Amino acid sequence: MVKSCRDMMMKVIGEEEENIRSLNYSPGPLVTDMTDIACKNTKDMSLRSWFEEQVRSKTLVECDASAQKLMSILEKNTFENGAHVDYYE
Repeated sequence: MVKSCRDMMMKVIGEEEENIRSLNYSPGPLVTDMTDIACKNTKDMSLRSWFEEQVRSKTLVECDASAQKLMSILEKNTFENGAHVDYYE
């Protein structure tokens, strides 16, 4: 719910505020301390299995890689105002 609210807020800002550039960036599933905690402590076994599989298959995104992608998007400045951009796009 919170993510969809943020997405809508960025769209509205993009449409209503001509002098403000807005972007809703989805960084992808990141390698963080929280990932390790989720693999070890999540009570929902299907969710725990999902995290464990992401770690095993090395499909999680390094924080630096996601940050570099965001910086590239911002530097190019070609995104539609209020757009939602995902790491994998």
